[in-house]
Amino acid sequence: MKTCLIVDDSRVVRKVAGRIIQDLKFETREASDGAAPRAAKARAQPMPAASRCPTRSCSTGACRS
Repeated sequence: MKTCLIVDDSRVVRKVAGRIIQDLKFETREASDGAAPRAAKARAQPMPAASRCPTRSCSTGACRS
């Protein structure tokens, strides 16, 4: 199933747009500001195993030695 990320600061707009898009057979995700879409995309697309943090305490690999 295809996924659509809906970004708007209005919860009402996100909900209405989400229903319309779901009727078109898309899975929807919502974000209310500019930072949230990047985080939502990162959660939706897990990093390949080779680039995950070796301590498994984070998902960014930033703590890698």
